Amino acid sequence: MSDSEEEPGVQPCPKCQAENALDAAYCIACGAPLAPAATAGGGGVRSRRRARATGDAAEQARARHEFARVKNSVLAVRAVFAASAIYAVVQVLLWHVVLARLQRSVEFAGSELDQWSTVVSILGWSQVALLAAGFFFVLRSPLIWSVTGACYMTLSVALALWASDFSISVASLIGLFTVVALWFAVGQAARVQRLMAADPKLQIVRKRIDPSRKVVGGVADEARERRRLEKRRTFRSRLRLLGAVAVLLVIGGVAIWQVTKPPSPDATIAAFAKAWQAGDVEALGGLFVDGPASRRAIGLREELERRGWQQSMPALTAGTLDDRGDHAVESYTCTGEPLRVMLARDKFGWHVTGVSLPNYEVPAFASGLAAFTAAWQAKGPEALVDMFRPTSRERLGSALKRMLEKRKWTEQRPALGEVPKGKSGDVRQRLLIPLEDGELEVVFEFWHPSWRLVGIKLPQE
Repeated sequence: MSDSEEEPGVQPCPKCQAENALDAAYCIACGAPLAPAATAGGGGVRSRRRARATGDAAEQARARHEFARVKNSVLAVRAVFAASAIYAVVQVLLWHVVLARLQRSVEFAGSELDQWSTVVSILGWSQVALLAAGFFFVLRSPLIWSVTGACYMTLSVALALWASDFSISVASLIGLFTVVALWFAVGQAARVQRLMAADPKLQIVRKRIDPSRKVVGGVADEARERRRLEKRRTFRSRLRLLGAVAVLLVIGGVAIWQVTKPPSPDATIAAFAKAWQAGDVEALGGLFVDGPASRRAIGLREELERRGWQQSMPALTAGTLDDRGDHAVESYTCTGEPLRVMLARDKFGWHVTGVSLPNYEVPAFASGLAAFTAAWQAKGPEALVDMFRPTSRERLGSALKRMLEKRKWTEQRPALGEVPKGKSGDVRQRLLIPLEDGELEVVFEFWHPSWRLVGIKLPQE
């Protein structure tokens, strides 16, 4: 070896030419400082190697930290696959139970459902197989099975919304949330799969350490104890959070049920009983679905007036309710006879649709017939006009006066022939009374406290 050549791993002293190690700072012979260039040459290589090794370790640490953060999304997707598979198995089993019952009926054989039953069964079990495969293989290929689960849940929720005419319910909201979470997990699964491909040591589920390689009381045991304590604290915090969420859900559910539950007819029934006992006819009419101006409300007022109950109504006994869902009937006892109140429910609440008043005895028609005979034989039309009801007296009385003036019967009218007695017990009596030159048609109704004339038709000229 020539003098100009340097032995590998040594550097010469610039002062005495003694050989020194590459990492020496001073000459071992003369103590002179060695050339910085020589030290920098060898030290630079080592520093670059150390920097590269340090950079690789930092990169691996960052990758492991990122992997620990995002791998939980894959485990969550696996849990969704497990829950969906269990739900699909329950659906298929219920379908087979229903199918077995349908097959025993005569109408089922040859029907359209019979033709499609095999197809439905195959689709059901295929769904179970797909979800079970996703549960087992999502840890091996997170991206593929996460995309499969997201597509499956999206299709399932879309079909459920379409079948329910896109009505929003608690189940549909949970399904939509699951779909959004799964599509978010797809991106996390892609990141997990890239990290696993870059570092084969990374595993989604940590494998157990071989007992022969375990060191009792070593660093691994201390790390496991720390993880166990952290898991216990995490479990307790999550349990408290779940308890608080459960309490809030119960309180919210009760509040929503109280707000949205179907109204009870009790309030309307109580209002009817109060208005009845107070004799408030207008309040009774206001309970009808169309208000006090409706035909049914007017009919009730007229029926109460006919009986003379518009001011003082008879007492009601305690009622019994027959609730039939959207319809109900409240039954009372009034004057010894049944009184029924029919009610119906709409989106605004309960309303009265009809009132069936008890039967009552009508006074004998003889008194009304005697009063009409006396009024017909009296001079002038005033006695006849007074027999009309007060509410229609002006209108019908004016028409009767015009007809009598036309016949010149204002002061004196033809004698009545044999007057029929009428039907006993009817609140409305229609009679044909013979006259000298025809028949006189009259209609009477009982309006408390006497019989009233409600219609009269003179014979044709």
